[in-house]
Amino acid sequence: MSFVVRRGQTYSARLVIPKKLRAIFGKNEFKKYLGTSNRKEAELLAAPLVLKWKKLIEEAKQDCVMARAKALEKALDKDGQKNDEDEFIKGVIIEDEMEDIILGGRDFHEVEDTHLNETAKTFYGIASGQIIMLEEYVDGWVASKARPWTRCEEMLLPSTRRKQPLSQMPSL
Repeated sequence: MSFVVRRGQTYSARLVIPKKLRAIFGKNEFKKYLGTSNRKEAELLAAPLVLKWKKLIEEAKQDCVMARAKALEKALDKDGQKNDEDEFIKGVIIEDEMEDIILGGRDFHEVEDTHLNETAKTFYGIASGQIIMLEEYVDGWVASKARPWTRCEEMLLPSTRRKQPLSQMPSL
C-alpha cells in the first residue's frame, strides 16, 4: 500500500487512522505536504513520517488496552475482599476480555505471535492486580521527594544558617 498521494502537481504523505483510535487523535488520518513533484523523492520523504505515525498508532493501541485492563481491575476489585471462588470468576472474566480485546477472540494458547502473547500476559497481570503500573506510585513518590534538601539549605543558606561553630554542625 502506498502512503504517497498526488495532490495537484505535488505529493503528500497519508496514513489512515483506525476508526477506534480517531477520537484519541482527533482526526481521521495523518497527512503532510511533501513539497515535491517527484514520486521517488516523495516516497523517501514519506517513509520516516509513516513510521512515526505507525508508532503513534501502536502506542495509542497499547495505551487503550492497558487503560481497559486498569478499568477492569478496578471494576472487579470493588469490595476489596478476596476468596478463591471470586478469584476464579475474576480470572475467567479477565481471560474472556483479554481474548476479545487483544487476541481477536482466539484462545491464548492458539496464538503464536509472541508480541500478542506478551501483551495478553501484561493485560491479564494488570487486570488481575498482579502487575501494578509505575504511574500509580509516581504522585506519592514525588510528594515524598518534594523538599529533599531542606536540611542542607538550613546549614548552607545565609538566611537560614545557624549561629553555631562548624564543629557542632550536624553531619550529612
